[in-house]
Amino acid sequence: MNKDVLIKVKGMQGALSGDETIEMVTIGQYFEKNGKTYVKYDDTSLDEQQVTATTLKIEPHQVTILRHGATNTQMIFEQDKEHYTPYETPFGLFELIVRTTSIDLDVEEGLISLIVDYTMDINHTGAVASQFVVEVTNQS
Repeated sequence: MNKDVLIKVKGMQGALSGDETIEMVTIGQYFEKNGKTYVKYDDTSLDEQQVTATTLKIEPHQVTILRHGATNTQMIFEQDKEHYTPYETPFGLFELIVRTTSIDLDVEEGLISLIVDYTMDINHTGAVASQFVVEVTNQS
């Protein structure tokens, strides 16, 4: 059963030095299927003219982000593992290497809190410490 929820997303590139932070609050859907938690929303944080349909597939030790629209990718964040990901944007195709250092997931009645720490190497320019935080709550 899909449930409308309030979603807060905060992403930090260069998390240790606070280089760049993107924050977004939106309405989306939450549901569970086959033991996995899904959160779906439309993202306009990078380009207000174009929508990127975003789905988070959340498991205890792995988070997958599927994005289709203004950007296209499938990013896998898996505890202590490295994944290569092509990331298609309006500015061209980027090669990402993502190494997840920690996944902190807390699920309680009416609330999901997810913090993922990782390093990201874009086009082999060197890894940058990064983090994203997702909070999902019932709509009030």
